[in-house]
Amino acid sequence: MKTVISIDERLLEEMSNIARELAISRNQFISLALEDFIKRYRNNQLLKQVNAAYSDSPDADEIGILEVIRSKRRKLLEN
Repeated sequence: MKTVISIDERLLEEMSNIARELAISRNQFISLALEDFIKRYRNNQLLKQVNAAYSDSPDADEIGILEVIRSKRRKLLEN
Protein backbone atom coordinates (compact mmCIF):
# COMPACT_ATOMS: atom_id res chain seq x y z
CA MET A 1 0.00 0.00 0.00
CA LYS A 2 1.39 3.38 -0.92
CA THR A 3 1.01 6.33 1.40
CA VAL A 4 2.23 9.88 1.07
CA ILE A 5 3.76 11.41 4.18
CA SER A 6 5.72 14.56 4.93
CA ILE A 7 9.11 14.13 6.57
CA ASP A 8 11.46 16.87 7.65
CA GLU A 9 14.19 17.23 5.02
CA ARG A 10 17.01 16.80 7.55
CA LEU A 11 15.42 13.60 8.86
CA LEU A 12 14.82 12.32 5.34
CA GLU A 13 18.46 12.89 4.43
CA GLU A 14 19.67 11.09 7.55
CA MET A 15 17.31 8.21 6.83
CA SER A 16 18.54 7.97 3.25
CA ASN A 17 22.17 7.89 4.39
CA ILE A 18 21.54 5.14 6.91
CA ALA A 19 19.43 3.15 4.45
CA ARG A 20 22.31 3.32 1.96
CA GLU A 21 24.77 2.16 4.65
CA LEU A 22 22.50 -0.77 5.43
CA ALA A 23 21.92 -1.49 1.74
CA ILE A 24 18.15 -1.35 2.15
CA SER A 25 15.49 0.80 0.55
CA ARG A 26 13.99 3.78 2.31
CA ASN A 27 10.69 1.88 2.36
CA GLN A 28 12.36 -1.01 4.18
CA PHE A 29 14.03 1.44 6.54
CA ILE A 30 10.72 3.08 7.40
CA SER A 31 9.05 -0.30 7.87
CA LEU A 32 11.83 -1.45 10.20
CA ALA A 33 11.71 1.80 12.14
CA LEU A 34 7.94 1.63 12.53
CA GLU A 35 8.05 -2.02 13.59
CA ASP A 36 10.69 -1.18 16.17
CA PHE A 37 8.75 1.82 17.47
CA ILE A 38 5.50 -0.16 17.73
CA LYS A 39 7.27 -3.03 19.51
CA ARG A 40 8.88 -0.65 22.01
CA TYR A 41 5.59 1.17 22.54
CA ARG A 42 3.68 -2.09 23.17
CA ASN A 43 6.39 -3.33 25.54
CA ASN A 44 6.29 -0.03 27.41
CA GLN A 45 2.49 -0.24 27.70
CA LEU A 46 2.79 -3.80 29.02
CA LEU A 47 5.42 -2.73 31.53
CA LYS A 48 3.14 0.06 32.75
CA GLN A 49 0.32 -2.46 33.22
CA VAL A 50 2.58 -4.85 35.14
CA ASN A 51 3.88 -2.03 37.33
CA ALA A 52 0.33 -0.86 38.01
CA ALA A 53 -0.71 -4.39 38.95
CA TYR A 54 2.11 -4.66 41.48
CA SER A 55 1.98 -1.11 42.81
CA ASP A 56 -0.94 -1.65 45.17
CA SER A 57 -0.71 -3.08 48.66
CA PRO A 58 -1.64 -6.71 49.26
CA ASP A 59 -5.28 -7.33 50.09
CA ALA A 60 -6.49 -9.42 53.05
CA ASP A 61 -6.35 -12.69 51.09
CA GLU A 62 -2.81 -12.02 49.92
CA ILE A 63 -1.71 -11.12 53.44
CA GLY A 64 -3.18 -14.39 54.71
CA ILE A 65 -1.33 -16.36 52.05
CA LEU A 66 1.93 -14.57 52.88
CA GLU A 67 1.51 -15.40 56.57
CA VAL A 68 0.97 -19.09 55.76
CA ILE A 69 4.04 -19.12 53.53
CA ARG A 70 6.16 -17.40 56.18
CA SER A 71 4.97 -19.83 58.82
CA LYS A 72 5.81 -22.85 56.65
CA ARG A 73 9.18 -21.38 55.77
CA ARG A 74 9.98 -20.82 59.46
CA LYS A 75 9.07 -24.43 60.23
CA LEU A 76 11.31 -25.67 57.42
CA LEU A 77 14.22 -23.59 58.66
CA GLU A 78 13.76 -24.80 62.24
CA ASN A 79 14.01 -28.46 61.23
